[in-house]
Amino acid sequence: SLRSPPPPKVDPNAPPSLPEGGIYQIHFGQVPVGKTKVKRITLKNHSEHSTAELKINPLDHMGTFAVLNARRPLEPGATQEFVVQFNPSGQVKFNSLLTVTSQIGRVRCALSGEGISPTLQLEPPMDVMDIGDAYTNEEVEQVVGLVNTAPFLLSYEVFLEDFNETNLNGTRVFDCDPMSGSILPGEKHDLKVTFCADHEPNIGVTDQFTAQMRIKVPNQSQDKVVKLLGRCWERGMYLIGCDEPERVKDPFMNQMTKSANIRRNPPDGIDTSKLKATLTFDEAATCGGTVSKSVIIGNLKIGGGDKGGPPGEYSIEELSEDAKAVGWSITDPEGKLESATRKDVVFTFAPPEVPPASSLAAYGLDEWFETMVTITLKGGGCPAAPKEVKGDKTVPKTPAAFSGPITVDLTVRCLLKAQTN
Repeated sequence: SLRSPPPPKVDPNAPPSLPEGGIYQIHFGQVPVGKTKVKRITLKNHSEHSTAELKINPLDHMGTFAVLNARRPLEPGATQEFVVQFNPSGQVKFNSLLTVTSQIGRVRCALSGEGISPTLQLEPPMDVMDIGDAYTNEEVEQVVGLVNTAPFLLSYEVFLEDFNETNLNGTRVFDCDPMSGSILPGEKHDLKVTFCADHEPNIGVTDQFTAQMRIKVPNQSQDKVVKLLGRCWERGMYLIGCDEPERVKDPFMNQMTKSANIRRNPPDGIDTSKLKATLTFDEAATCGGTVSKSVIIGNLKIGGGDKGGPPGEYSIEELSEDAKAVGWSITDPEGKLESATRKDVVFTFAPPEVPPASSLAAYGLDEWFETMVTITLKGGGCPAAPKEVKGDKTVPKTPAAFSGPITVDLTVRCLLKAQTN
């Protein structure tokens, strides 16, 4: 009968067989840029008589791979552990060859690793967060997701900076919760951004309150930066989309705060229900062409929920015949707005193909064309009016900012470019 041969005898003291090609493979895997990872390699002298005098060939001069401990002579049968470090300096794959030699032999180890950067993504992606419109002292919020797309734990910290305006009491109008945290691989944290202002700056301005939210992640190549926008109103009907007023530096108080104080405590002879704003077209017009720009008129809701608050209405006075003759027109010059709605009102400038003989364009020169209209805002919600003490009673304080219609004298401007032959 056939019998299987006995298994070969294995000498436990014999040196292990070399891998294919005679080079051991040491993989460090993915390591965040700026972080380090170590692996331990044990060398054994299998000689029975000779002491191995070890030498290590230099690794890369950048220090990406490094042997951290010193070598020593290896007696017959002795072992020594080497600690090898991987410290990636960029988001690339690194390779090096570690060679340990002695008078009785050598060992070669191929070192490899990949540098990766922490990757925090915003969900949804954004560069600007417009938190919207709110009444004075009313808090509104938006939530953005922070997603860790890296294969390791990621920490972050939020910084709020570059405020163009603060509250009258000195507190900041924007805030975040949380301001720092850690996110596991593949998971998402919700970041709540709140806006609460205690005064209404210039009417018509889209960027009333602005700040910058910077999200820093250690070793991420670039911070995530989001511009924050918010607007505050003392009553329900509002107007935005007009020009940003020129800011004049004041060592004691910025111009927006001055406007708010004047509106709340108007000097004698100043009617704070009559305001001024300017709308300048972004694009120049040409004879025979058409350009447009819109403003937004809205009506806030009162309190929480999807609805709440009375309706409002707006009207824009009819353009003069001279304004119509040079090409000005308005779409939807009047209308009603339910609570929590807004409407685009479009101003259009379409100069005739042949410019008026009295205009600079007739002589080949650029010219600014202007017209002025009055916008009246009525109705809409209004939060509880502030109160004041008169004698032994507390009564509502109702300045112009909290009662009656508001009129805005709006100057509309567009540049007419001269045609060149």
